[in-house]
Amino acid sequence: MKTKIYFLPGAMCNERLWSRLFPCFDEQYELVHIPIPMEDNFNAMADALLPYFKEETINLFGFSLGGYLASFFTIKYPHRVARLFLAGSSPRSFPSDEIRKKEEGLNDILNNGFRALSHARIMSLLDKENYHNQALIEIIQTMYMELGVDVLTKQIDATVKRENLLIDIARLSLPITFCYSKEDTIVNQLWLQIVAKQSQFAQFIAFEGGSHMLPLEKPLELSLEIKKWINAS
Repeated sequence: MKTKIYFLPGAMCNERLWSRLFPCFDEQYELVHIPIPMEDNFNAMADALLPYFKEETINLFGFSLGGYLASFFTIKYPHRVARLFLAGSSPRSFPSDEIRKKEEGLNDILNNGFRALSHARIMSLLDKENYHNQALIEIIQTMYMELGVDVLTKQIDATVKRENLLIDIARLSLPITFCYSKEDTIVNQLWLQIVAKQSQFAQFIAFEGGSHMLPLEKPLELSLEIKKWINAS
């Protein structure tokens, strides 16, 4: 029987996110992409995931925004998740200044039209060694444009309503792996340090560099950590 893992992508990411990661697995694995549901809050998103999961318990992987959703789902339905892997994600609420920036960015798009991601925004997602990697940049830009303004609006609406899941995650009694880059400015590492002190079930994998887009930038390294997580007793 194949080992099945469900994968939730990040904000404005689709199945292209896994184009470099999934080939690192052999036929022993069944890897299933689940799109972020088109809902404006995480409670509704979590419920919208239920029809995808036919098994009694699942192995759940979440990247970035998908990591928050995977955490929220696991907290709401802990009996449905056997193990949880969070990449490039610290499931917390956003401070008011970050919320304001997201809302201002959305208002700008609604007033002036949907357009490609800025060069600065894409660079903020990549490690320095990939600043000139046109293949990676094109994948990120393509995903963003394919999903479009309606998906962006829903995801921002949900994001600004995020709650801090720290206490609830620390109480989970299932294997959890947090995987991130040491210089990733999107991941709040102080938050992770607090989780480490409070949870006896969480483990932490820190890569060198500033990569946020781990499935695209570090597919082999990430796949090895996923295999360790899935095979751990």
